Amino acid sequence: ARMIARRGAKGGVLRIEAGADLELSTVEFQGDAVWRIEAEPGSRRPRLRFRPPLFDARTASAWTTLLNVQGGKLHLKGLDLAVHGSNPQSMSRIAAVGLVAGAELVMTDCTATVSGKASGHAVVAVPAAPSPIDAPRAGANKPVVVRIRDGFIRSIGDGFSTASDQHLDVELDNVLVATDGSLLNATGRTRTGLQTPSLTLRLDRVSAIAKGGLIHLESSPDEPEPQIAEVQADSSVFSTGPAAGPLFRVDGRDSMENLRDRIRWSGENVGYHQIIAYRRDEVAQTGVRPRIYDRADWNNFVRKDESPGLDMQFLNKLSADSADSLTRDDYRLSPQSPLYRTGTDLKRIPNAPAPEL
Repeated sequence: ARMIARRGAKGGVLRIEAGADLELSTVEFQGDAVWRIEAEPGSRRPRLRFRPPLFDARTASAWTTLLNVQGGKLHLKGLDLAVHGSNPQSMSRIAAVGLVAGAELVMTDCTATVSGKASGHAVVAVPAAPSPIDAPRAGANKPVVVRIRDGFIRSIGDGFSTASDQHLDVELDNVLVATDGSLLNATGRTRTGLQTPSLTLRLDRVSAIAKGGLIHLESSPDEPEPQIAEVQADSSVFSTGPAAGPLFRVDGRDSMENLRDRIRWSGENVGYHQIIAYRRDEVAQTGVRPRIYDRADWNNFVRKDESPGLDMQFLNKLSADSADSLTRDDYRLSPQSPLYRTGTDLKRIPNAPAPEL
């Protein structure tokens, strides 16, 4: 952390000794520099641990992060990130990485675990942009970019959480996901009438057990229009856990018809584990019941869902334990599954350490 502060916006490469176990406060990356943090070769992977202070947030919208990327690019390789929120009364939301518009995160051969006793946390957080009256920042109109390859992310909250005024571009390549919330949660936006996606999600050989579904689009009285998400999934397996909740959720303020095109799906060789409700749409209007889309409904309005596996089976029964306790072995598929060789190549995934207590 001292090296990063000393070099400021110059960037550089930081190598961490194998077996190191470091407990850090928030580390900030400023400017447009390119930073690389890599593990040195060894039998034990280095771990970066973060325990947020008990009294760190003044508002419920604040995020407290281990790595706070205020611009530029951050590349992580061969690391285990462990974030633990121990105060359930804290107003702060906690994440492993925080990113602003124009920033980029690349993770290769990494694990990230967000554990604790409170909800509302995430592995990667994209907070709201500063007020327009503040000085403009370079890259403020660019998307946040996240690329994760050969990794394992676990969260007692969401995988990715983004505010209404941000654009997010996520690509997961051979990644395991475990969340008690959604893989991607996005708050609403003010009425724009724009029909271009503000969220893009590309999933290639991803195995996800996301109890809150893959995507949850929310709205509020101040931000009544849900964002638009475009999702492309290939050779992946999706489950919402033992409770078998909806795969997608859209919460709006207007008519059901206005929610229809908020998620644009394209899938090929996708396996579904015990998915009954593919999507649940709800509007905040008295007397209007939520609409639940089953498989037939789903086929009627998605762009593409070719060669699906509709009865995927894991080798072992899924546990109801929290997402931060799932292991690589929990994702092994039964040979009886219709797309047995679909999903993440587990041999390339690092073992995630036990969650913080």
